[in-house]
Amino acid sequence: MSGEHSCRRTCRDAARTARILAPVAALALPFVAAALDIGADRRLDNGAHLHWTPCWFETPPGESAHCGWFQPSDGSTGARRVRLPVVVLKYGLADARESPVLYLPAGPGYPAGLDAAGMRGWWLQRERLRWPHDLVLYDPRGAGLAEPGLHCPEILEADRAGLAEPLSAAQDLRRLRAAARACRARLLSQGVDPARFSAAAQVRDAGELMALLGGNDWNLWGVSYGTRLALHVLREYPERVRAAILDSTYPPEVNGLLAKPEQFARTLDGLAARCARDAACGAAYPQLGRRMAQLLSRLAARPLLLEVEKWPGLWRQRLAVNDYRLLWMLFEESYARFYRPRYPRAVAAALRGDPEPLLPLAESFIGNLLDPAFSHGLYYATLCAEDLAGVDRAAYLAQVRRFPSVAAQVADDWDLHACHAWRSPELPSRYRMAVASEVPVLFLNGEHDTVTFPEWAARAARRFRNGRHVVFVGSAHAVTWENDCAMAAAWEFLAAPGNWVRPSCLAGASAAMP
Repeated sequence: MSGEHSCRRTCRDAARTARILAPVAALALPFVAAALDIGADRRLDNGAHLHWTPCWFETPPGESAHCGWFQPSDGSTGARRVRLPVVVLKYGLADARESPVLYLPAGPGYPAGLDAAGMRGWWLQRERLRWPHDLVLYDPRGAGLAEPGLHCPEILEADRAGLAEPLSAAQDLRRLRAAARACRARLLSQGVDPARFSAAAQVRDAGELMALLGGNDWNLWGVSYGTRLALHVLREYPERVRAAILDSTYPPEVNGLLAKPEQFARTLDGLAARCARDAACGAAYPQLGRRMAQLLSRLAARPLLLEVEKWPGLWRQRLAVNDYRLLWMLFEESYARFYRPRYPRAVAAALRGDPEPLLPLAESFIGNLLDPAFSHGLYYATLCAEDLAGVDRAAYLAQVRRFPSVAAQVADDWDLHACHAWRSPELPSRYRMAVASEVPVLFLNGEHDTVTFPEWAARAARRFRNGRHVVFVGSAHAVTWENDCAMAAAWEFLAAPGNWVRPSCLAGASAAMP
């Protein structure tokens, strides 16, 4: 989204283990085939093809999975072949419906979680989902097990080397831009052209995969950036889509770079407001907003040096926390579903010179920053064509001035953006336009989402005659992964998308249903 770190909370979704809504009681019932065309290799007239193979992970007893490799229509051009791993989790109960669900993961830059560890998380999620549909997973081109990968060890090494240095925001951005330039140059020297990994290519991949698997009654499930891809799929392949669940919607007409100042400002404002509404927090930490502003100013002049350890003996890392990094740490923590009293305590302690309460936030920040699963190349290949398109320096600085509480931390983002070094080709203009459709769509949001604002989804839903928008009180980003009621609402929506009735569990949610 607005920066390379901002997808981290959402993008580990496939490996998460969540509370179980209800056990699936009859996993050992005989397998019932659905409409997906599985077993025989398939090829389209444009050259795209799907080859089935043995799965590379263990399938639990009573479950059924099919695995293969998908080569898109452009996969044979250039020096490197593009191949994407595909996993179909079959729903084996007698009432399985013939309308599969295609999952579009968050990011861009993270995989769907198709390695052995990720699949263990998906088996747990299958119990939680309870959707009587086959679930189709695939890694986006450039991420996860997809070939070739667009990973950037240059950026990981630069990030790791800079953690202990008290870099300013401008210095941090310059370091990142140089590493991105080096990664792009290496990829090109290896015959990997990042221009082939755009959003347009990813949308075409989804359309071709649906065509290869067969059927014109697909359900889309997109999370965060995956919702943007799902909206593009609705525009490009409307005849194939039966319904869509869009969790934390990121519409194509929203510019991520222009959104960043407001995202950061809402993070600070939201933490202060939630503390003020809590009687105990408000009494313990009065005027938290003013305290956070004081801390940011102090850290800009004199960063705090922390010794951070991830479990005894796993890794230790020194971290210099300046104002820019603290803001990133708070922003990433705002992905969490529940308000955490540790934030105000950490701010108050840091003002006293006590860094100890900051350590959990710092540990999470380092883990996200250095996550080897994240594909920086896919991130830049996708968003650089979207964020800088049609936005000039003056427009960005005008947006910065609207949010003075974070202006000092984000003022240099336009001038020093890594996308200036990446040089992505321009997307067709329709990829920056709002989408309208007759397809039933359920838009889901968390009330406290500072990443994809609920009003973005509300505006998008107005263009869908069969759109429904639900905002979950107390939740934040990626509600289908964090909120059992959101998952239940999605399940009931898929059962009858054209005649969806507000589920009883939504008593704790506000809803706009156009």
